[in-house]
Amino acid sequence: MNPPDDIHWVRHVNGRWLVRESLREDASAYLDHLAATDPARLREVCRRAHVLVGGHPGEDPKPWFYAGLFSLATMAEAERYLRGHDFTIACIPRFAETDLGSLRVEELAADSADKIRRVKTALEAMDR
Repeated sequence: MNPPDDIHWVRHVNGRWLVRESLREDASAYLDHLAATDPARLREVCRRAHVLVGGHPGEDPKPWFYAGLFSLATMAEAERYLRGHDFTIACIPRFAETDLGSLRVEELAADSADKIRRVKTALEAMDR
């Protein structure tokens, strides 16, 4: 699949999913921001989101999707577009231990903590 298809797919999926609070709108604004400022990174994060979702059939795709989508965000972008999206923040290795989110893996139910660990591991593997 070529990058423009990934971008179209990500925009389509983000636009139709029911998600908590303003995650859909924040993700859409982030995509618009990347389209205007860093098209290469836009292509890469859309590819990552698509790959992560495709690699975990049968699971709720949203944690994989949004973690992949925001995986290359800068701290300033995370502060702008991820505030209040604690689960997604916890899934992204470089943001998990910041003051952006209030979720602590050790305080979660085992299945939620396991999901965060698996998403983080997948993102770390993409970064190698």
